[in-house]
Amino acid sequence: MPSIFRKFCVILPLATILSVISCSEGDDAARIAKVNPAKITADDTHWQASVEVIFSQAPVNIQIDSKLVKPDTDLEVEPWSQDGEVVTLLYSVPRLPVPSGEFDNVPLPALLINCDITWSTGRQSIEVELNPPREMFFIKGTLEDARVAITDVLERWREGYETESIGTYMSAFWDQGFRYVSDLGSDDDKTDDLEFDDIQEERSNAAKFFEAFKDIEIQLSAPPEMSLSANYNRAEVRNHYEITVFAESNNSAWFGAGSISFVFEKRNNEWRIAEWHDNAYSPQEILDAKLLFDLGNKNPGSWAGLKSIL
Repeated sequence: MPSIFRKFCVILPLATILSVISCSEGDDAARIAKVNPAKITADDTHWQASVEVIFSQAPVNIQIDSKLVKPDTDLEVEPWSQDGEVVTLLYSVPRLPVPSGEFDNVPLPALLINCDITWSTGRQSIEVELNPPREMFFIKGTLEDARVAITDVLERWREGYETESIGTYMSAFWDQGFRYVSDLGSDDDKTDDLEFDDIQEERSNAAKFFEAFKDIEIQLSAPPEMSLSANYNRAEVRNHYEITVFAESNNSAWFGAGSISFVFEKRNNEWRIAEWHDNAYSPQEILDAKLLFDLGNKNPGSWAGLKSIL
């Protein structure tokens, strides 16, 4: 009799434990209650989608695996986040450039994602559909569109310098991320290179230059050489230049020449100069090329060198 009683004493606690486990995997377990529609945003290069998955209670030990069902484009899966019962899935997709004339006719793909979500008390597979607006999925434009816009900025840059309008001139540059580099006419000597990344320094240099000279003439080769990035938001533009200036004080003239490499960036659908690399001819190179340049009574020199001593 005592032995039978002991058996029941063992069995009853086990049954109670099994009942608790069964209950925790039922009504009290975390489960997906709702999947909200994707929120779509975009920048110059990508569009992003965030999808909120709402659980009945905060899940733990989450693992997420997302795969494209309709692989019409490259999908970048970003780290997901959790705030209590809300798990946010994040995806990023590169924007695709299309010619301006074809923008309205190119089919807009619907992206379908199969997402497996596993947590400590459950597992569920959901489908997420991403439908970005056309203006977010595609980048409208072509190389020719970029060339026209960039040429307009170059003209504004030249016009601002020649007319000594500091506002017009500085409007050709981005304030953030600006960089200027000049070799000062010495290709092989890097120790004397002039380099700065403060746009206010360029503004100050230009203001001093405009004050010191009464007449400035700039000639740029046209059309410029241009290479455009795959996502249509960055371009390297190369020109040969000649610049002639006349001093206000003593009627002396100065001449410089060389090649410019501008890095243009497209931000918020606008092109401006982010970097300026000046590969100047040395005074001796200008003198050696006197058949190419009409020096007259002008003194040969480096544009950046003249700017730096004002």
